[in-house]
Amino acid sequence: MSVTEVIITLNGEPSITVDKFTPYLDEGASAETNTGSGVLVQSSNPVDVNVSGTYTVTYTATDEVSGITSTATREVIVSAGPERINRPFDTFAVSTNDTWHRLPSRPATEVRLSNLTGRIAAARLRHKAFIIDDFEEGFDKWDILDGTLERMSGVDIAGKNSAELEGRVAKKVPYLGDEYVIQISFHSLYGDIKVGLFDSLERVGLISSGTAGTTVCFYRNGTIGTSAPSMSTASWREDQTYILTLEVHPSKELFTAELIDGINRQVIAQGLDSTNSTGNGGGVKLPGLDYYLGIEATSAVIDDIVYLKKDTEPHEIIPSGSSFTFPCERNINEYEVINLGSEPASYMDNKDNILLTGFYR
Repeated sequence: MSVTEVIITLNGEPSITVDKFTPYLDEGASAETNTGSGVLVQSSNPVDVNVSGTYTVTYTATDEVSGITSTATREVIVSAGPERINRPFDTFAVSTNDTWHRLPSRPATEVRLSNLTGRIAAARLRHKAFIIDDFEEGFDKWDILDGTLERMSGVDIAGKNSAELEGRVAKKVPYLGDEYVIQISFHSLYGDIKVGLFDSLERVGLISSGTAGTTVCFYRNGTIGTSAPSMSTASWREDQTYILTLEVHPSKELFTAELIDGINRQVIAQGLDSTNSTGNGGGVKLPGLDYYLGIEATSAVIDDIVYLKKDTEPHEIIPSGSSFTFPCERNINEYEVINLGSEPASYMDNKDNILLTGFYR
């Protein structure tokens, strides 16, 4: 039987739509002759995910014996997606009194750093998502201590499930080491809301006092309270979307709470936890222990809870006169910029306040 045809079969769909700036990995194709012999497939892929439009990926296969050639195509549509806005980047100085600076300080898909200082800078991934609770599954790991926790289908910005809380719930926090971040995305808040970490499930009931455990409180009058002695004059409003981050250092009895409204960041509390004595609230104190996240709300819609673990990736050097763009997956607190200096091993020999510039997308 002679070869009369080369047949190309696409892997995947003949037409694919991807969002702008989203990586596209072509699935390729396979080919064989009408006699069943395999044929090598070559492809031409012009897709540029940075530019919206319709692209054609072309596959070509030629039988070496007969010289018969066949082609096939796949349509790839890069949709415009949500508009990306270039915003001024919050410039900052890093000095001997400030060994690192966290980035980005507000939600972003990427952050670009430019080093025009004549000295050396370095950046590295600071925290990496460990576990994400997005309420796609059941609530079997949550202890309902009072009230209700109900799924709300397709509410969050990605169309995934959220959960509406009216009452008090708790969940054991996975062990994340001696430095970690719990990031809670609130779709909306009404009335009084309290969020806290406790050293036992029994002590979560103390959250109502607002001063036990490692606790942050949102009061309906717009004020914010905390169990830490160092507290700012941060404020909030009902029916707004917020991201609350709790950064915890158990061995130092230290925690930092920050509130992000999508653009602005407010530091709520930063300092030693004042409720760590045994029998006096049971806040976060020692590494290696199991802690419980407690949430008490008049009414709150929670989109997801992300547990971020300290990352150990090496620093990426940013030489003077260069710029680097870093992708952001969980939006905030992902990177740290290390103290500037001329010795990349320690970054401790700098003498001046030096400024890095850049922008968010």
